[in-house]
Amino acid sequence: MTISKERIEALLYKADPEGLIKMGAPADEYSPEARMLRTALLSNPGPKDPTELAQRLCSIFDEMFEGCGGGGYDFGPVAQEIWAEQQQGLVVGEAVVCLSCDRGCMVGDLSCTHCGASLPGVGDLQSGLDHG
Repeated sequence: MTISKERIEALLYKADPEGLIKMGAPADEYSPEARMLRTALLSNPGPKDPTELAQRLCSIFDEMFEGCGGGGYDFGPVAQEIWAEQQQGLVVGEAVVCLSCDRGCMVGDLSCTHCGASLPGVGDLQSGLDHG
C-alpha cells in the first residue's frame, strides 16, 4: 500500500519546514502539501529517488508558501523518511490507488482492473525496491 496522505502530513508536521507548528498553527497546517505530495508520488513520472522527492517537496512548498521552506529548509531528511515508508509499502501483491477511479489495484499491474486506466510509474516503483 502506498503511504497515506495522513502519514505524509504527520511527517511534515514533525519536520515543520515553515516553522508554523511551533508558532501554534493547527495540526492540519500541512494537509494541502501532503495531498499534493501523495499525488506526486502516484504520478508518472513520479520522483525516482529521495533527492527528486526533496526537490518536489521544495517545489510544492515554494508554490504554497512563496518560498522554499523559508528560503533554505533542507527537505532531504523528511524526503528520506517519506521515501523509505513509501518503498516499504510497495511490495508485490499489495495495492496501489488508481488516480482515475481512486480504487485499489495490485502492484505490478499495468492497468487498473476496475476502470482500465494505465497505472504509470508502478513498474518503476516496484523495480526500485530493495529486496535485500
